[in-house]
Amino acid sequence: MKRTITLVAALAIFVFSTFAQTRQLKGKVIDEAGAPLSGANITVSGNNRGAQTNSKGEFTLDISGSGSTVSITVSYAGYEPRTLRADVAAPLTVTFTASTSSTQA
Repeated sequence: MKRTITLVAALAIFVFSTFAQTRQLKGKVIDEAGAPLSGANITVSGNNRGAQTNSKGEFTLDISGSGSTVSITVSYAGYEPRTLRADVAAPLTVTFTASTSSTQA
């Protein structure tokens, strides 16, 4: 009985510490005219976590681990993929242009 309670307590601590380290990166992907790009892909560099923009060009991406910035890759059909560092605490806007892409935080 004592061993079961200890196991449950250890599991609970593990689960809560895992959730405590998850943050969200929110942003928007637009073209040079300011129109939202629906279906753009956003991935965290170095793992398989990713998100896709909605019809308003907005995305929310769950980020695990510590640190205030994360390296992401943003891609959209017809544009060169862009890898950049994003501040997790600030909303991100990625603007794609016909020849290059730029970002604003």
